[in-house]
Amino acid sequence: MNSIIVALVDQQAEHIHCHTTLTVGKIHGNLHNDIWDKQSKFDQFMSVHNVVVITAQVFLDLIDHAYLSVTRLAVVIFDECHHALGVKHPYRVIMDRIMRAPEDSRPRILGLTASLINDKTPPNRLEEKLSKLEYVLNCAIETASDLVAISKYGAKPKEIVVSSRSYDLNGSYGGEIVQLLEEWRKFCSSTQEFDPNFDIDPRKPIQEALNRTLAVLRQVGPWAAWKVSQMWEKELHKLTRQSFLQEKTVDFLIMGETCMSIVRRMLEPKMRPIKSLEGLTPYLPNKVSRLIEILSLFNSETLSGIVFVDQRYVAYILNVLLKHICRWETRFKFIQSDFVIGFSGGSFASDDSQGLHKRQADVIRRFRQSDLNLLVATSVLEEGVDIPHCNLVIKFDRPMDYRSYIQSKGRARKRDSKYFILVDEADMGCCSEDLRNFVEIEKAELLQVLLRRYRSVHNPSTEFENDLSIMANIDDYFPPYVVPSTGAQVSLTSAIGLVNRYCAKLPSDIFTRLVPQSRLIPIEYMGGTWYKAELLLPMNSPVKKPIVLESPLESKKLAQMAVALEACRILHKSGELNDHLLPVGRESIADLLSQLDEDPDEWAPGISAKVATALHEALPIKGKPCYIYVMELELLKEPSPESNPKRRRFANPLQYEYLFGFLSSRILPKIPPFAAYLRQGDMRVHLVRASTQVTLGSQNLTMIKHFHHYIFKDVLQLCKGNLEFHVDSSTPINTLIVPLHRISSATYGKWEYNINMKYVEQVVRMMHDTPRVPSDEERKNFRFRAEDYRDAVVMPWYRNLEQPVFYYVAEILENLTPSSPFPDEEYTSFNEYFTKKYNLKIYDQTQNLLDVDFTSNRLNLLLPRAGGGRRKATAPKPENSSLSRQRQIYVPELMDRHPISATLWNLISALPSFFYR
Repeated sequence: MNSIIVALVDQQAEHIHCHTTLTVGKIHGNLHNDIWDKQSKFDQFMSVHNVVVITAQVFLDLIDHAYLSVTRLAVVIFDECHHALGVKHPYRVIMDRIMRAPEDSRPRILGLTASLINDKTPPNRLEEKLSKLEYVLNCAIETASDLVAISKYGAKPKEIVVSSRSYDLNGSYGGEIVQLLEEWRKFCSSTQEFDPNFDIDPRKPIQEALNRTLAVLRQVGPWAAWKVSQMWEKELHKLTRQSFLQEKTVDFLIMGETCMSIVRRMLEPKMRPIKSLEGLTPYLPNKVSRLIEILSLFNSETLSGIVFVDQRYVAYILNVLLKHICRWETRFKFIQSDFVIGFSGGSFASDDSQGLHKRQADVIRRFRQSDLNLLVATSVLEEGVDIPHCNLVIKFDRPMDYRSYIQSKGRARKRDSKYFILVDEADMGCCSEDLRNFVEIEKAELLQVLLRRYRSVHNPSTEFENDLSIMANIDDYFPPYVVPSTGAQVSLTSAIGLVNRYCAKLPSDIFTRLVPQSRLIPIEYMGGTWYKAELLLPMNSPVKKPIVLESPLESKKLAQMAVALEACRILHKSGELNDHLLPVGRESIADLLSQLDEDPDEWAPGISAKVATALHEALPIKGKPCYIYVMELELLKEPSPESNPKRRRFANPLQYEYLFGFLSSRILPKIPPFAAYLRQGDMRVHLVRASTQVTLGSQNLTMIKHFHHYIFKDVLQLCKGNLEFHVDSSTPINTLIVPLHRISSATYGKWEYNINMKYVEQVVRMMHDTPRVPSDEERKNFRFRAEDYRDAVVMPWYRNLEQPVFYYVAEILENLTPSSPFPDEEYTSFNEYFTKKYNLKIYDQTQNLLDVDFTSNRLNLLLPRAGGGRRKATAPKPENSSLSRQRQIYVPELMDRHPISATLWNLISALPSFFYR
């Protein structure tokens, strides 16, 4: 959920700044700035801002670590204040800290919420619940003075409950797969092969793969499970390639990979041939079919909707399913969907988790701008986030409490909007009863309670008396441990979190379980079972002895919290926590913030990266002349047999009609030629400034920026999830990549260069539509032309649509056609192979086949491709080796051509090395 928390901080700060004259600061775990290195810099930050928007957990830790005193604050505003009813929620603990301050020094409290009820509360207990909220926040509940306003602005969509048949997995041959996954999950949980103190434990990623696949299979069906199993098979395979893993760890990961492979192979024969909604429907749970039926009632002009689901992975895969349906069925083309999920620090298949909150913000922005008209989301969108009024809200999983019901329904604010709840037949009874209670609370009880509590200057209320029967705060069991010199404190409720934070800072690799081991000791005491507790920190902590709670307590949880509090005291006395109760050596507030509610940015040990100052402030400006710098290549040596085992032929760079360069608004210092080792051979790179300058208009400059972004994000695939494309005067390297057309100059031996804007526009136009899946009619009209495929980059459109694979066309095989014998004896011809494996008929039987090579993902081209170290010790393979001669053969009709040629693609792969040098 943390990715949404950051968006909320930014959103609230932006609104306050827009509508007031106050200076607004922001604090959340994604900020990394040197102002947090010292207390004095933090104090300076606080002194220059009238308002600070901050996440709850960060605020609590600033108080507990004595960076901030509540007595300095005038007002504390809690957004979505109903969360304070949770015993362990930071709001509840913050209020405890505020109430400990002297009464005349406490800040004023304002709580805001659209839903006072946070759970399944019977109507007759409503007033008791509201009294408890008033007690916790030390406030009185108030409501709008005009009931007409409630009627006017309250969401009143038409509510429709849709019953769906319970899903029988055995009917879609899923029973065997469930049994396999359950057995594996049980085995992973029970195996004693790995000692957490000595072994690298691979069970966590395997259990996540099993749980995710099971959840998707049960809720979205076998087609979605097939997709998910492919992803996890690749993910686990990547983990097996880690060089530092023990043999038994690798073996266990391979077993997990094999399990995912078995699931994929069991599903593949029936799932792969599906290319239409009609073919998919027999394998869909009835609930998913009903969802699709609801969406079919809308069109592009009317749809603005959200589908709420309970689980993050279901949101992701449901979006994938909808995208495929839109691709298959023209009547669903109007749907432009994406997904928004919460984030709690775990991996999300191969996605880079650190950039998830930036992706979420981009998706929400596109939804606000109507670039998207449907979001599949978890409960993070039910409250807080500012999104447009919707005319369709679908609860894929029925609301289990009043908060979920009222918040999700509240998103359907447009006139004549609809609110659908999908319910399994077996749950209809429980759901109907819950909905009756929710409606009763909404229409009658809540309104009457609020009216009784309504206050204004014309209708003052009597003084509200707190309900003293509410259970005392849990922190009252033990006094907090306080550091006298700073005032930093740790209490029962925060002790476990601090111990876990300390353990997470200990040195480790990605598989190490940095968690303390606790043991509960039940004893008979005062006529009942009470508990002592023992805590053992990880073996790489200097505190080796078990930490023991001698005094028994009446519950397991209290005992665990109390022994954690004792551990904090011992860690501070041992020097492992400093006087701000932060891990020693990492006491800056920046580190504290980075690991509270967001993933910290990765830091790699070594020399800090530096960027050449020559490219600072060199970004081209519209309407002003800029310089073109050309990357000219000189061939020094043909590729060796070791680096070119298939004897591919490459053109000399001097024969290239097109090449790459970059733009700069300033003249760069001269750079001597340097060596680069490309697929085409050993090269010398010359950086040449073109003789003429170029002036770009706003439109051309925008197109070039899109081209530049596409090259680095999709071709080079360098932009991971935590990177955002951002080019302005503040970025370290201010330049843009451009394709150039080389023409002969009037001066002998000289060249002139022009930006190939036609090529830029062609690439930008198709960059979000690759690979393109042709219709049957287009394929029937396909005619092979050899010149279209020479020096081409192609990609198969019948598989890997989410992550297309690109190939160089190395050779056109004039002696092979689709009816030629297939290399594998299992199939008689290429026709039979594609018919049986992909359910595809090849129409053009005269087309020649293509011999292709993978596009290279090798980015460091400043070192030779072969030779050195262990490579020299390896015996060379004979020239006629079957491996070196092995071909990858594809059918042109089943491939989409990329507008970037193979020659230019090779040059693109060298760009990171050129810029590095």
